Amino acid sequence: WLKKGTCLPHVGFGQPPAGFEIAGNGVYLMAYDATRVVVNFHNVGMTYGYQLSRERPSNPPGFHWMGVRLCVQSLVEDLQVKVVGVLFQNWRARDSCGLVDGVPEDIRSMCESVL
Repeated sequence: WLKKGTCLPHVGFGQPPAGFEIAGNGVYLMAYDATRVVVNFHNVGMTYGYQLSRERPSNPPGFHWMGVRLCVQSLVEDLQVKVVGVLFQNWRARDSCGLVDGVPEDIRSMCESVL
């Protein structure tokens, strides 16, 4: 895995963005920040809910915050990356305590930001 603070190179073609040098023949290098990850909470929560319903037919399929919680926790604690979460506005979904409006506070506190 990558060391903390590692930037991955990206090769681009054509006119480089401001501040990037051309390496030759119109090719330029650009660094990606490998210390941050953007997580689509909707996709993670729906996939977890679907898998959970397959394993336990008594659970209805659909979004569940536990999948998002486990994903973010693993990224932050195991891989030591910063998480930027994205989700629909005014999202309301099931959690262990019932229906939750927006992102649960424990998940929000593990993220660098939530959009």
